[in-house]
Amino acid sequence: IIMIRLRKKKGFTLVETIIAVVLIAIALITMAAAFTNAASILQRSRHTLTAVGQLQKWVEFYRNSSFSDITTCTDTSLTPVPAPYSLQITTQLHDADNADGDNDDSTGTETDIKKVSLKIFWDERGSLITKKMTTLITENGINP
Repeated sequence: IIMIRLRKKKGFTLVETIIAVVLIAIALITMAAAFTNAASILQRSRHTLTAVGQLQKWVEFYRNSSFSDITTCTDTSLTPVPAPYSLQITTQLHDADNADGDNDDSTGTETDIKKVSLKIFWDERGSLITKKMTTLITENGINP
């Protein structure tokens, strides 16, 4: 009997190489999708942070204004804010004792509370994002 000695081959076969390339491609595609999603979330977080900062700025503006300087209006007033944001401010008389929405108290005099409602909105990828903030301002301050 003649013995033929087979050599051990070193290296990878074509099938092993193709499987490795496919697995690496799947991993890279998954990572790219995760990074794209993370970038989108980061952009929305930046917009939200900027919007809330603008709302806080305007609330502080009204809180630091004199009571008589705060005009009561139900019209929307567009106030300068950075693009892509739009700001809507509504001020009205507010009667904490009267739940039916009248602006007069039981004595017939005007209330000393004004309600300032702020709404900021912007378009993000075709959907309108809105953040709201409301504050009450009294004529005599917080602790009269």
